[in-house]
Amino acid sequence: MSDITRVLITGTSRGIGKELLKLYSHLGVQVIAIDKVSDPDLVSINSSAVFQELDISNESAVENFVAFLANNDIIPDVVIFNAAIHEVDNELFIDYNLLRLVLEVNFFSTLKFLSCLMPILNKPTTFVFCSSGVIIFPNPSNLGYFLGKLAITRVFDLFSHRYANCGFRFKSVILGPIESDMLRDSRPPKNFVRFLRDMTTGTPYIAAQKIVKFVNSPFRRMYYRPLSAFVLWSARLVQALLPASYKAYNVKHH
Repeated sequence: MSDITRVLITGTSRGIGKELLKLYSHLGVQVIAIDKVSDPDLVSINSSAVFQELDISNESAVENFVAFLANNDIIPDVVIFNAAIHEVDNELFIDYNLLRLVLEVNFFSTLKFLSCLMPILNKPTTFVFCSSGVIIFPNPSNLGYFLGKLAITRVFDLFSHRYANCGFRFKSVILGPIESDMLRDSRPPKNFVRFLRDMTTGTPYIAAQKIVKFVNSPFRRMYYRPLSAFVLWSARLVQALLPASYKAYNVKHH
């Protein structure tokens, strides 16, 4: 596939990351697979992959790992930032410690990787961020998830222009909910929001297929399911027209 020989992917133990590992392995591309959890079964998917158990919120561990890549000339052509955590950090009032943890994983870890990786890259590189439909229709109960996804998506929009002459391409994938462990483990929303989630949910395999094609496309943003984007934008418009007391995600303080 084109001239891609090596891809770095975060969050490869499940969901989209695992499907991306499988697809790139089938295409003969070496994968640098990063996850907080080590999964021995992944080795059978791609024996040539570089597997690294790494907590991406640990800045010194990220620095050491990128130094290892540089010292061994293991330089990726594509970097896909897929790892994320999805926690309820604002059930009634803000849980600051949990909010900070979510932002460390979903926001600062991506910037840390970029700050370490970009100086060692000596060839054109594509960076892909797996964003979320929450940047269209936010859930204030998952404040850190929303803030992190929105911020990095905007950063990638800015960087796509700033670093265009350096051979760096920055792309964002706007995903709806995906049938994954993270979705199953998260607290299900109620009523209308639950209906929205069910309407816009996709599968990791199809999402991964589209991301692989998107990497080679000239576009810098992709909506995994255009219909989902339409539903989310429509819901956002309806939400804006409702009186405050009828807004989704309202809480009652007893």
